[in-house]
Amino acid sequence: MAEETPEQRAERLAERARMYSARFYKDNSAKVRTNQLLRKIQNGARVKSTTLEQYGIPIHTVPADQVKIMPN
Repeated sequence: MAEETPEQRAERLAERARMYSARFYKDNSAKVRTNQLLRKIQNGARVKSTTLEQYGIPIHTVPADQVKIMPN
């Protein structure tokens, strides 16, 4: 196999970095945001019912005094 030039190596590594970052963000960004919200709820933060709905968290799993019911 021919020796690759520094430009080819840089392009190959950049392509690999783009691939990995896209895969990571596609798979994990929603999960990370949901976990951040759940951590805030565990620490006593108040949340709107529409936010829970948006993140797919059942309202009955959050203490009632921490949920502000919002009209849809």
